[in-house]
Amino acid sequence: MAVWLLALALITPPHHARRKARHHVARHSRLQRVDISPARATQIQQALVHAGYLSEVSGHWDAASIAAMKKFQAAHDWQTRYVPDARALMALGLVRTGTEQVAENGIL
Repeated sequence: MAVWLLALALITPPHHARRKARHHVARHSRLQRVDISPARATQIQQALVHAGYLSEVSGHWDAASIAAMKKFQAAHDWQTRYVPDARALMALGLVRTGTEQVAENGIL
């Protein structure tokens, strides 16, 4: 019995390792729930292709899109994310600034 308990203790990871493993799984399940429309994914992918971070447009926010976005963000020394943040979208030319919107509407 003591040998069995010792063997069980040696193969069972400590509590913090089990918690970390659950966190890892939860993080990847969030990745699958990324909700970027095909039209928006295409726009972002086209910008990433133009910037040289992606080779082709698929129209879906997939693993290649995520890797390209993370490379783009890392190249600018920004925190890397699975989805583009406002700063990345602005740098890719996909978000207009307030001044550009005002000028377009003829207010300036």
